[in-house]
Amino acid sequence: MKKLLNDFFDRYFHDEESIILVILLSAGLIILLLFGSILAPLIAAIIISYLMQGLVNLLLRQRMSTKLAFASVYILFVGIFTMLLFFVLPQVWNQLRRMLDDVPNLVNQAQEALRNLPENYPDVFSEQWVQQAIIV
Repeated sequence: MKKLLNDFFDRYFHDEESIILVILLSAGLIILLLFGSILAPLIAAIIISYLMQGLVNLLLRQRMSTKLAFASVYILFVGIFTMLLFFVLPQVWNQLRRMLDDVPNLVNQAQEALRNLPENYPDVFSEQWVQQAIIV
């Protein structure tokens, strides 16, 4: 067993860079697990700014002035955000509300399907099992 572990570490961790990579990945994972809720807006902001910078660079390559490129991308971002806020979010909210209103019906349908199992499959499901499943 010791030889197996030594061979594994010699094969994959003989290089200093691979050890540093494992340490950095482990530290990053620990930081995300501990401070993920705090870092989530920061990470989202970094991703959005990265995407916006790509659009600005694309417009700059098309010989657009820097100010106009930044203004165009900013207006596009604000427009997309506004559309999401006023059109998509209310639709999602309505769908979620309808789904939550329909949960009692779905539970009743599931219970009815469970009650029918002993009739349809008497060799597999017993009445006692179904009653216990419905209670839980």
